[in-house]
Amino acid sequence: MSTKMIVSRLTITAAAAAAFTGSGLGLASAASASTTLPPSTAQQRAEAIVQPSLAYVGIKATGEVDVPFTDGTTQAYTATTEASCSGSVVESDGIILTAGHCADPAEYRTDLIDSVLAQLQQAGQTGQVTQSDAEQGWTVAAPPSLSITVYPTAFAASAADATALPARVLYDEPINQGDVALLQVDPGTPLPALQAAPGNPADGSNVITTGYPG
Repeated sequence: MSTKMIVSRLTITAAAAAAFTGSGLGLASAASASTTLPPSTAQQRAEAIVQPSLAYVGIKATGEVDVPFTDGTTQAYTATTEASCSGSVVESDGIILTAGHCADPAEYRTDLIDSVLAQLQQAGQTGQVTQSDAEQGWTVAAPPSLSITVYPTAFAASAADATALPARVLYDEPINQGDVALLQVDPGTPLPALQAAPGNPADGSNVITTGYPG
């Protein structure tokens, strides 16, 4: 299935990982769609369906921050910052749905500047420069490079026990354009996947969101 087809059928917001309407749940596990679930609350049913497809997404951003000094010179400093997001397997061959801002290099600009500022403050080299001054006046020379690792939890007790899978970005919509991203990993064996609902939930539907806090 092409990336465009996958994106076109994703009707959920990927801010955490997946959202489910209280009646019918909106999404169903490919492996359990035909299985009758025992009586329970909507949240418990959602958790049982979603849990196998959840994935922890770790991101490391690296970039160069240009810092201007009062003598007119500019010094470039390499910095790294780390973040984490939630994801859901939406294709069993390793396509992961996550939030677009997680895979957008521009989202890490401020964190990189703050990292360099903290280093220079510790060394006593910033004078009266405030965090606001740095974030507004310092620049990241080029888009940060991202190293993304996905930890599918279907076959592990927790994200800490899951196999680390390097990921590449297939598709990304920034936070102001939809906030959805698709990642590709090579899982080796098929992963339990969610099926997106065929349409948007009705206005006023109850929604349950799942994912890792943070």
